[in-house]
Amino acid sequence: MSKLKMPLEDVKKQLRFNPRNFWNNILSTNCYAYALGIDIPEKKITNKAYIPGTMGSIMFGIHPNQLIKMSLEEKLYLDLKALDIKYSECNQSEISTDYFEGDFIIYQWIIAIYLGEDEDFHFMRKSWDNEWWHKRGYNLEKPINYDDNFEKILDPEKCNIDNSYTYVKCLKLTFKTK
Repeated sequence: MSKLKMPLEDVKKQLRFNPRNFWNNILSTNCYAYALGIDIPEKKITNKAYIPGTMGSIMFGIHPNQLIKMSLEEKLYLDLKALDIKYSECNQSEISTDYFEGDFIIYQWIIAIYLGEDEDFHFMRKSWDNEWWHKRGYNLEKPINYDDNFEKILDPEKCNIDNSYTYVKCLKLTFKTK
């Protein structure tokens, strides 16, 4: 079983909550890292870190044979648990926000989940200005806010993101930090 090259605490310290600003490694991550706010090259975490379930399975000692049997959502939830990111299903119209709770800052952002053929996946992230953004793979591309028809993404359920992807749902992610 693989090991993490850096502690998840260090990964959490480098989360980026505004999806369009303050990214140092955007050209070496994929849509999953972008949706979760992880601004670290995958090779610094572990091989296949940006495939849902990899970080969580290492953290919780889940054998690769067990991981293969899990759904995309189960793998995502496993990683979110490892990163201490809370989640709940939500409507795509909810907004990303941040607020104070005592000495803590609470960051909440919305992601959209897509399932493709052969366990392929895609994720989008809603920015603080209420726009949907996504990153197309590791191809050294910057995030974009338009679909494959070059139309601005207004509704993650109705946009055209490669005909092989099917919209699954939206989640509200919540991270608490000092």
